[in-house]
Amino acid sequence: MTRTAGRRAPRTLALTATAALAIAGLAACDDSNGDADDGAAEETTEDGTDEEGAEPPMPGADGDMPEMPEPDLDGLPDPVAEVNGSEITREEFAGVYESQFQQAAMEAMMSGQEVDEGPIRDQVLQSMIGNELLFQEAAGREYDVTEADLDAALEEVAADSGMSTEEFLAAVEEGGMDRDQVMDELRTRVQVERLIADETGDLAPSSEEVRDYYDDLVEQSEAAGSEQEIPPFEEAEEIIAQQLASEREGEAVRDIVEGLREGADVTVHI
Repeated sequence: MTRTAGRRAPRTLALTATAALAIAGLAACDDSNGDADDGAAEETTEDGTDEEGAEPPMPGADGDMPEMPEPDLDGLPDPVAEVNGSEITREEFAGVYESQFQQAAMEAMMSGQEVDEGPIRDQVLQSMIGNELLFQEAAGREYDVTEADLDAALEEVAADSGMSTEEFLAAVEEGGMDRDQVMDELRTRVQVERLIADETGDLAPSSEEVRDYYDDLVEQSEAAGSEQEIPPFEEAEEIIAQQLASEREGEAVRDIVEGLREGADVTVHI
């Protein structure tokens, strides 16, 4: 596979949601407290008390929410990593890391736990390395991307954000990106989509696979005695097909990134 070194890769719009989640999953840390949290939630009654009638404790003294922790960015090198000669800068890493840290801090605060920055930092870095490998590989294949392709990609990301294209461009401009930067990232997005398509082929499930999935879902719901009503197959068919295709794309992206990583020159400085 061809790789392009030294290229400053787009970071924010270039991946589909499925691809981004798949890459993040490569370095996802285990949630060792998930089962305990679920069990605690089940013991709380509808009126906000636990089974013994006592109200659950509020985080912080006197019911006040504790102060949101700040991520530790001291001592981060610049760059934080190099991928086939292309740098992942301190600024790029810090922007992504701060966002992920805030999300983890909110979850930890709700459960009364402390944030462990180490796994979050590693997950963010490995995800960014995976992104860079995909961007480089897609660029190296020199796909022809037309203006029509870019307009279609712009409409897609705008619709995903619940905006018109004009509203979306205005919103990202407020965030510091001009139209040329947006279109450059969308060009990479189209290239990555074609890379995935070339490597995977048709990911659409057959009608039999969709029906089998639906039947299993109904069977599991009945066996569990769930009161949640499963919609008729005709209503659920399209959603199930999209879900199965997304799962397959996610698996394919992980495989692609793992393959690229094996032959890559990656240097991590943190």
